[in-house]
Amino acid sequence: MVDYLVVGLGYLLLMTELLVTRSGILASVAIGTLLVGAALLLIAPPAAAPLAPLLLVAVILLTVAFALFLGRGLATTQGRLPLTGREGMLGRVGVSLGALDPVGQVQIAGEIWRAEVAPGFDSIPKGEPVQVIDVNGLTVMVAPTAFPVLR
Repeated sequence: MVDYLVVGLGYLLLMTELLVTRSGILASVAIGTLLVGAALLLIAPPAAAPLAPLLLVAVILLTVAFALFLGRGLATTQGRLPLTGREGMLGRVGVSLGALDPVGQVQIAGEIWRAEVAPGFDSIPKGEPVQVIDVNGLTVMVAPTAFPVLR
């Protein structure tokens, strides 16, 4: 019975690693726990349900491979900056399509937006680079910037 609990604990640790921590420490402990549980099951198989050793090893290896594949995918998505919505617009650089005094239009990432000059800044002439510092509905709040705009 202890052997099944050890294998169950290994799976629980593996799922906790994938869903909560993503540091790799719990995954290492989980893999070790799964291997110990598998060894216990192979050394003294339960009389009621004997296990095929190769089947047990195959299931554990497939589980570990799946967890590593899933963990790699989760890790790559966690480090990315948002591409859409308000958070995706903040910090973007664009160019003013006309004079912003204090309202006008800017082009950011190929899209034309209604823009307003941020408080504390003077009007922005046509063709000057601007940076988004806030988004309010469909209006972006911009400030002049020294960053060049790549077209």
